[in-house]
Amino acid sequence: MIPIVNHTEQTAIEYKNIWDDLKAKLKEYGYITDNEEILSIYTCADDVIRKSGYAECQYSGKLKPDLEDLTALQVAMLCDGGYSWFGGNCSKSGCNFNVKVYTD
Repeated sequence: MIPIVNHTEQTAIEYKNIWDDLKAKLKEYGYITDNEEILSIYTCADDVIRKSGYAECQYSGKLKPDLEDLTALQVAMLCDGGYSWFGGNCSKSGCNFNVKVYTD
């Protein structure tokens, strides 16, 4: 999870492509429609726990079975609603995930 302030032109392109692919996949699977612009981890996972602390948000939960093939980075993007974070970490095992996003 590269902080947005450290993005190179190449990183910015890569993250945008990952984000666009994620949105297309969720649309294909019926998680978002043409009229929905806001993506939410809460529609794509069960038992989501969100904890906020000073300059960080933590998420854990279990993805819907048809989304098991998402990468940890995609799950982090889904939790954050994009990729404008200041870093963090993410892990995923099967459908289970843990994400920590550093915010401002």
